[in-house]
Amino acid sequence: MNPIYICQEVFNPEDEYPVFDPDSVPAKLYVSPVNDELYDAETQQILIHFIISQNRFPVHLTIELLSGVSDELKTSFQKQAIDHSITNEQIGRTNTAVFRAILENQDAVNFAIAKTFWIACANQFYVLSCPDSLSYSKVQSTGWFGREKQILRPYFPTSSHASFIVVWHDGQGFNLYTSEEKFATSENLASHFSSNTRIEFG
Repeated sequence: MNPIYICQEVFNPEDEYPVFDPDSVPAKLYVSPVNDELYDAETQQILIHFIISQNRFPVHLTIELLSGVSDELKTSFQKQAIDHSITNEQIGRTNTAVFRAILENQDAVNFAIAKTFWIACANQFYVLSCPDSLSYSKVQSTGWFGREKQILRPYFPTSSHASFIVVWHDGQGFNLYTSEEKFATSENLASHFSSNTRIEFG
C-alpha cells in the first residue's frame, strides 16, 4: 500500500455534522493518502484495505443521495444481490433521500465502494459503520437573524464498541470516529495496516 497519513483530531460536537450523545467523547482520527495527486483512488484503497482487514461483517453503508441517482444504484445493487434500501428522511419541506446497504463480505465492500465513492467525492454525507447504529434525529438550529428552526441530522449513539467512518472533502481522506480502544490513537490505528505500509503521523 502507498504511504498514508494519520493524525488525531480534537472532537468538538459543535463542529460535527452528525449528532452524538451529549456525554460522549469519541476519538476522532483523520486518515488520508500522502499522495494528493490521486487522492480519490488512494482513499478508496485505504478504505477497502482497512475495512476488509478487520474481518468484521456486516458493514453498513449510508449515503445521502444526490437527485437522479436512486434508480441506477438500486439496479446495480440488485444485480449484485446486496441488501439495500432507499428511504426519504423528511422534516417540513426538506426531504433527504438516504441510501443504505448491508455489506456482508469482501466482495460486497469492494463493489459498493467502487460504485458509490464518486458520491462522497461530490461532498455528500457518506458513512461506513459497524455496527449499524445510524438514525436521523431532529435538532434545533439557529438560522439567519437568530431564528430557531428544526433540521434533520444523522445521529450516532456511542456504545463501547462502535466505530464509523465519514468521507468528506472531495474524497480526500476520511474521519474515523470510535469508542474502541484498539483504534483510539494514531499509533493504535496504524497497527491495523500492513507492516510494510509507510505511515506519516500528524
